[in-house]
Amino acid sequence: MILFLYSEIAKLLSEGFDEQNERLWVDLDRGQLEDPESFESIIVPAVLVNFQRGIEWKKLGQRTELGETTFSLKVVMMLDEPTFNVDQININLEKLITEDKVHAIVSQQKGIMRTGTRAYPVRTYYVVEHRYIVTVDYEPTSITTPLGNLSLELDKSIRKDENPLF
Repeated sequence: MILFLYSEIAKLLSEGFDEQNERLWVDLDRGQLEDPESFESIIVPAVLVNFQRGIEWKKLGQRTELGETTFSLKVVMMLDEPTFNVDQININLEKLITEDKVHAIVSQQKGIMRTGTRAYPVRTYYVVEHRYIVTVDYEPTSITTPLGNLSLELDKSIRKDENPLF
């Protein structure tokens, strides 16, 4: 279910940025910022998705469960201008708009609520990290139509002496 949630988040973000002909790299957070030598590269702007804990499930009915988990989205960007250069601050602000778009896309989804935000530098990158809580419901599917006769039947048109299997 965690990988399903990740794939849904990645799809939402990719589609949201494709509509505006913008590029956004989305990946699971596997420590790319903390240990960059272990990874090939980070393409910015990037969003690293991190699930801090597993899903806590509660039974709602005989077959329905309600799950809750938290995740964070680290929006990674490079600021082109030094932050002390007030005359060029608009260049950096344009980069920061990316994190607003990420939050806008994710927060429109039912069951997702932001619980916190923090911003910090990591090496040459600037990171804005949003933390969310998500609630999902799960109901296993059941097979309602019979699958038919699953027994293997020998084709009687094949004689035993032709094309033996063994």
